[in-house]
Amino acid sequence: MPSIRLALVAASLFAPSFLMAQGAPPAPAVIVQPPTLTLPLKHAPRPTSAAISAADLMTRLYIFADDSMMGREAGTLGNQMGTDYIAAEAKRFGLLPAGDNGTYFQTIPLKSRALAAGSTITVGGSSLYGGTDWVPT
Repeated sequence: MPSIRLALVAASLFAPSFLMAQGAPPAPAVIVQPPTLTLPLKHAPRPTSAAISAADLMTRLYIFADDSMMGREAGTLGNQMGTDYIAAEAKRFGLLPAGDNGTYFQTIPLKSRALAAGSTITVGGSSLYGGTDWVPT
């Protein structure tokens, strides 16, 4: 879908120039409002299939984003749960694993850095506290 969307965006950018070059008057600007859609906070999982449909995507998204997945921060149990879910779906679809040692995963080193409690730097004789007066980037 992204390539189709990109093609439509590109076509919409060039169409006015093309039409003007052909001598056609420019079309009046029309603002189309997107439909208002309220999604539920929770969604009861439904059986899914390999087909791509709005209902299947909604079920998978709600499963992946559910609080039971505990977030997906790298290196956490929630990250492992989320990636295990995606791998299980890939296997169910019949996709062949192309990761490390015949798995669906690629291991990348994770380094974590944090300030020690009470970290300070001194500038011009004044102590500045890490996390309050400055943050590393």
